Amino acid sequence: MTDRGRYISSKLVYRGKSQITKAYGIPLQSGFYGPDDTLEIQPCDKEGKRLTGPATMKVLAATIGDPVADAPEKQPEKRYLSATLIYRMEQPYDGDSPRYGCCIPMVNGVRSSSDMVDIWPCDENGGIHPGFNVSPVPVSASVILEPFRTAPGYGDDDEYEWPVCDVCGQPVDPDEAHWGHEKNCAHELLGVCFCNLKYHPACCPDCKKKQDTDKDDESGVQA
Repeated sequence: MTDRGRYISSKLVYRGKSQITKAYGIPLQSGFYGPDDTLEIQPCDKEGKRLTGPATMKVLAATIGDPVADAPEKQPEKRYLSATLIYRMEQPYDGDSPRYGCCIPMVNGVRSSSDMVDIWPCDENGGIHPGFNVSPVPVSASVILEPFRTAPGYGDDDEYEWPVCDVCGQPVDPDEAHWGHEKNCAHELLGVCFCNLKYHPACCPDCKKKQDTDKDDESGVQA
């Protein structure tokens, strides 16, 4: 503590002084703060993991306790969130209904981790939480994790469907998908089949096999 106040760092996780709740937060800006000064923090758990709910909140410096851990490195990179996909969340929006631990963004768009995003809380099948099915709710983009399934209404008959990779189970851009055949497929014999295997380029078994063959050929030439 100095005449200018206490130095509070944005690179640390701090414990709240409240004896009623075990609250933690990461200050958004380092600096010297007097007891009556207000600062903005990002609510988190003891390890610095972001919480679902308000992205930030303003508190008095007097309520900030001791630091307990280093803050995780911030991730300012932007990513595209699609309204046609179901995403997992760090934790359910409604803590009393763990079934609804996923979400569907209301609109498509590029978002940074600090942006607020309107989402529909839902279950793994895209069923909207009955308590939030009238209007979407805002959350920090940082709590939205990876997509894993196409949202309802974007099925086989929809030109914007994102198929799921048959290797890793993650959605794959239709423009980038590699299509494969089942074992003992009749395509070579009949010129037609009903196989419907889809892969990311990096997951495609045929591409991996070709890469291995090319490596073997190169090794043979070098030998």
